[in-house]
Amino acid sequence: MTLLSSLVKKFVIPPEQIDVLTCTLEDHLNPKPYLGYLFETYVDNVKAQKTDGFSLADEGVKRESCIRFITTRVDQIRQRLPENITLIGRKRFVRR
Repeated sequence: MTLLSSLVKKFVIPPEQIDVLTCTLEDHLNPKPYLGYLFETYVDNVKAQKTDGFSLADEGVKRESCIRFITTRVDQIRQRLPENITLIGRKRFVRR
């Protein structure tokens, strides 16, 4: 669950409290998420150089590609989890 939660936090609207196992992520996407220091500095550097005609549309395409990559990975991880993962998670905290 921690891996899924950390991936989802990168691109979901910050105050949203969602269940990463069952929700449809596309309904909660942040339109311009912070994708990490390396990505943001790369985009800023390319914008500053203006040598290759990098535009806001290009930035949007790159952002969308990264978001799509992460959402696909989250979906693949969810598919590999057992059906009763929520029960397993609850049982872990029950002491006998």
